[in-house]
Amino acid sequence: MSKPRSHQLDIYGVWLHHARDDKAWQKLQRRIDSLPDIEAGALGFTSRDIGDDGSINLSVFVDRERLNDNPVGLTEILAHEATRAAGMLLDHIGQEYDGLSEALAYLVGFIAAWLHEGCRA
Repeated sequence: MSKPRSHQLDIYGVWLHHARDDKAWQKLQRRIDSLPDIEAGALGFTSRDIGDDGSINLSVFVDRERLNDNPVGLTEILAHEATRAAGMLLDHIGQEYDGLSEALAYLVGFIAAWLHEGCRA
């Protein structure tokens, strides 16, 4: 049974969580009541929720098992979910962004690398 990974993005006051299978997502759901269920067969999913303690949580699911033999698919899912998480974070803090946004680009890069590291573990 796997465990979710967590990292505090303290400059933003936000927690980033990563679940790489259904069991890890279910563990996150026990900590974050408002975290929705994942649709059956989904390869990735990102959610922004408020925890019981008032914390802001960005939770990312990447089905590592289903992507094991497809590194291109993994790259695509990581980029997709990292972009969604970065956008949710910037929306939360009220930071405007567009295609030239350095804040968005740095966040996507950081989150994608952090998720990739978790998928390799």
